[in-house]
Amino acid sequence: KLLASSSAWGAANERKYGSRNGDARSSWDRFHAHRKRHLFDDDLTWMVFNTCWQVVNEAFLGSSSSHTADCAERAERHFAQLGASSLALPRRAYRTPEEVPSFPRWVAFVRHAQAGHNVDKALLERPDNALTEVGNEQAIAAREGPAGDAVRAADLLLSSPLQRAVETARHLLGGREAPLRVAVEALATERYSGPCDDGSPKAELLDRLPADVASWEGWDALPEHWWPGPKDNPQRRIGEFCEALRGRSEDRVVVVTHGGFVQRLIGCYLENCEIVYSDRGLP
Repeated sequence: KLLASSSAWGAANERKYGSRNGDARSSWDRFHAHRKRHLFDDDLTWMVFNTCWQVVNEAFLGSSSSHTADCAERAERHFAQLGASSLALPRRAYRTPEEVPSFPRWVAFVRHAQAGHNVDKALLERPDNALTEVGNEQAIAAREGPAGDAVRAADLLLSSPLQRAVETARHLLGGREAPLRVAVEALATERYSGPCDDGSPKAELLDRLPADVASWEGWDALPEHWWPGPKDNPQRRIGEFCEALRGRSEDRVVVVTHGGFVQRLIGCYLENCEIVYSDRGLP
């Protein structure tokens, strides 16, 4: 606990005030003192260190920042060296629907496939990036994997209106003929980290997307300028999302959404096209 606390304060103060800041330096001194006093294994130490930096970088720079990604990669590497599995999930997230306490009722979260800003830093400044060629291939392949299995079992699919999520949802649906309600849900959009999390005006987005997307529910109720922007309060919005979802009658729901959204809601950060399940009642 002390190791994590000193590391978190060190990273936060250094990111906000610079490496010469007195509070940052004293936090790092405490971090190294705890590390030496308790003879922590190096992999444990640096897993904690990089995880703290990952969280701080995401808060200050956004989840798409290369600094965030680099820290996440290093934390995973040290985690693996400890003999642990990166598949370990928080208590509210499950790998299969059968594990969910509310089974056979459940909600599944799928992160969108690779979008332009995930691989090109310049696109972090461009709103509403589409999927890359790799992203389209990922989503098509995911249709035959766990994410596609969830869609085939679901009563309802909700998609964030950001283009990368809508395109992913459409690929996952494929030519599915079974009765499945599909709707756009603005409450499931990404928390704001930069212009890449801004949306497109509704009319412009519908002009860009394949015509069949216009048949989805929710478009009529969606405002023309629907995204929250820098003034977003993601915790309040997520609370509204949970309340709205709990009020729906469908038993099995798939939500195609975003990494930061899922992390704030159930505590785990997903890779592109990764899926996790949670209790139908949500937090």
